[in-house]
Amino acid sequence: MMACKEGEDVYKSTFMVSLLLLGLASGPSHSYDAYGAGSASCRVWVKEQAAEDKNPLYWLLHGWVAGYVSGAGYGDTQLTKTDAMRDYVTLYCQRQPSKRVSDVAESLVKELAKDK
Repeated sequence: MMACKEGEDVYKSTFMVSLLLLGLASGPSHSYDAYGAGSASCRVWVKEQAAEDKNPLYWLLHGWVAGYVSGAGYGDTQLTKTDAMRDYVTLYCQRQPSKRVSDVAESLVKELAKDK
């Protein structure tokens, strides 16, 4: 009975590792839903950025981008400084106002990956 239990454990472990490797090999699908401020359009970002009085939405958008970049594992480069991230997102959004804030954050992470 003990040998059967050990065999099952080895099988389960091998199966789980195979699934993990298959998932890593397939890479990210880049097809996901953005929730919260990340789903806002670039038009909203540009409008909030241009406003003289920064309301809570402005800070929410900035926090969402910073959280996305932090979650991707980037935090100690020149492009992750608050002003640099803001400038990157603002320029991107001015050029492509129909994009979502999450699209810009993804683009920023790709730029950061080039520097690694």
